[in-house]
Amino acid sequence: MTSSKKRISEAKKILESLKLGLPPRHGVRRYSVGYDTLLAEIEREYLAVTRPGLIRFVSGTWGSGKTHFFRLLRELFLEHDWLVSSVELDTNTTALNKFESIFAKIVSNIESRNTAQRQSDQQPEMYKFGQILQETLCYLATGTRTGEVQKLSDDQIRKVCTKLAQNGSVDLDFKKMVRHYWETFSLTEFQDPDSAYSYDRRGEILQWFGGEGDLKKYQREFGVTKIVNRANARSMLSSLAGFVRFAEYNGLVILFDETAQSMSTLRKSQRKEAHDNLLALINGIDHDNQKGLFLIYASTPDFYEGREHSIERYPALRGRIGKVPKHPPRASDRIWNIDEISLDLADFENEAIKIREIYTEAYPENQNPIPDESSFKCVVQELYDKHRFSHVAVGFWRMLVTYLIEYLDDHRSGKARSLEERYDDIMETLREA
Repeated sequence: MTSSKKRISEAKKILESLKLGLPPRHGVRRYSVGYDTLLAEIEREYLAVTRPGLIRFVSGTWGSGKTHFFRLLRELFLEHDWLVSSVELDTNTTALNKFESIFAKIVSNIESRNTAQRQSDQQPEMYKFGQILQETLCYLATGTRTGEVQKLSDDQIRKVCTKLAQNGSVDLDFKKMVRHYWETFSLTEFQDPDSAYSYDRRGEILQWFGGEGDLKKYQREFGVTKIVNRANARSMLSSLAGFVRFAEYNGLVILFDETAQSMSTLRKSQRKEAHDNLLALINGIDHDNQKGLFLIYASTPDFYEGREHSIERYPALRGRIGKVPKHPPRASDRIWNIDEISLDLADFENEAIKIREIYTEAYPENQNPIPDESSFKCVVQELYDKHRFSHVAVGFWRMLVTYLIEYLDDHRSGKARSLEERYDDIMETLREA
């Protein structure tokens, strides 16, 4: 696909998602408004230099845009050559009281700037981490992160494996399993690195990082003494951070997004264990020199105060996190309160101009000229006045982007609809979404 066709395709994907009132996974910074100041501070304070380990918290009510904000952070960190792992915490699969499941999700969701561009949501568990391992092997052998490990010689692979073995910041068994993974691309070890057996071997190795498989088999075939489990999962996170430094990425950021039920539905003993794990993570970050490891934990205000399951019931954790600030978030705050970010009419007008630019890129050969920027600002003003007096639960931003794309579609097709007709159709669609 040519670069021009790729830009058109990406622009259309953004529009298709926004038309449904949903933030797309990619291209978030192209249309987002309201976070520019905070993102610039984060970039200046944390991404310009490699720092010791760090943890930050995000507080925001339901619908305030925590997931949207995390997607902005994901793009920002990837652009600066960090590894990013996005983990949604929930009671069923990734409860914080079961940190071995958290570690497995961290590893299976890890991505780099290069791998993010060629990955899809349909890939099997741990596939992403396999891509990172291949990218690292290629980089340490050749100086480029192409991931084309099939072109490496046995001698190049052997030298990288030796270098990893000498690294003291990574657990011994962790290093052994990485080495075994890399050796599956060696013609000396495997006569055909592209065979089904080689692929199965890689899959088996990657399962070890997720705590899956039979320990005796791993001991027999790979020479390790343990498998990832509840007792060692937090120390394995330290080893993962050490491996990221060894691989010469700028760092690893883990975005923890807490779902509605992740703390409130746990039993008291489980919640205590979850809070103990979180406290241990904070203490590990603050006291150990886990250089380049950045944890960001997002939750609703009742996680921090007021409710039975809030951290007010756990003084040690409350003392380590603090109270939610009552001002717009600053990068230096321990907790970023995104409920204090307010958007005004000028922000929404800027949003409209960004949507117009994406639409123009998506349909460069449009026969019917779309309205100019001044006309767009008039549309935003009309919608702003109408929506704030409509007493509906749908947020203005969500309605605005959907309306603007419908408005542009109407112009492109030559279809004339009044503001009222278009608005009513959109509100019905968004209420049902």
